[in-house]
Amino acid sequence: MTASADQTVGSYRIPYPACDEYLKDLNGLFANTCPDNPTGISALDAAIGGGLGDELMVVGGIPGIGKTDFAVNLALAFAKQRPVLFASCELGTRQIITRALVRMSTATAMPITERTIRETTANKMATTSGTLAAAVEQLNQVSANLIIIDNAIKDGDGYEEITVEHLHSLMHRCRQANGVAPAVIIDYLQQLGSETSTGSGTETLDHIAKCLALMAHTEYAPVVALSSLTKDGTFRGSSHIEHAADCCVHLVLENKTASALDEMCQPTRSLLAKFTKNRNGMAGINVRLSYTPEYHLFG
Repeated sequence: MTASADQTVGSYRIPYPACDEYLKDLNGLFANTCPDNPTGISALDAAIGGGLGDELMVVGGIPGIGKTDFAVNLALAFAKQRPVLFASCELGTRQIITRALVRMSTATAMPITERTIRETTANKMATTSGTLAAAVEQLNQVSANLIIIDNAIKDGDGYEEITVEHLHSLMHRCRQANGVAPAVIIDYLQQLGSETSTGSGTETLDHIAKCLALMAHTEYAPVVALSSLTKDGTFRGSSHIEHAADCCVHLVLENKTASALDEMCQPTRSLLAKFTKNRNGMAGINVRLSYTPEYHLFG
């Protein structure tokens, strides 16, 4: 809704409507409210009020902690109810689909691993293998809603960089055409480009973070961006990332007494999702998560 009436204060007419104009049409004001989008991880959903709305969530963590698998889990959950643009600035489409197949196979009687897929497809049995076929059937339930964009997409003779402006354009055009904007997931923030920012690396990241928040708020859809961290635990490259985000989550190992190497080698890791910022819920809380890397599974 766009209220058009100006407000007069004394003899001065302020060119913005007063709140009473909006109160006359609450249905219009909330017409584009984004419903909660469950993450598929019950403990996480409880912390964010049932799911992610039209918000920017930034997820940080050390290399190897499971950020990309976390993003794949969210993408598969979001795709159950709306389109999802998965912008993979690091991994190729085949790698993301492989992870998605393995993750979805955990809902079948016989979960598979990446090795199963490699061996099966090498023998040209992708359509006949019972275990792989079951995983494909599971993924097919949401696959039409999952669009993967990676940096290997060619643009003429070279390669097209994924930019924040391009993602916003796709998001906006999809909402105009279908009435619902796709959720957007970026892996990862520091690899995302910009067509308009010509400043330093920090200035470009400031611009990108601001654009991602604008995308979520004006297109009424969740945006999730993964981020690398500095040694002191802040988002790498720009302090504005945390300012722009509605929700900031750091994935960390729960067991601080064990060595990081020992813990990272466990078949199932105990992680904490530490909410350092949460505009629509409680900040300063830790949510326990289990992560099984072999199956790319968060729970």
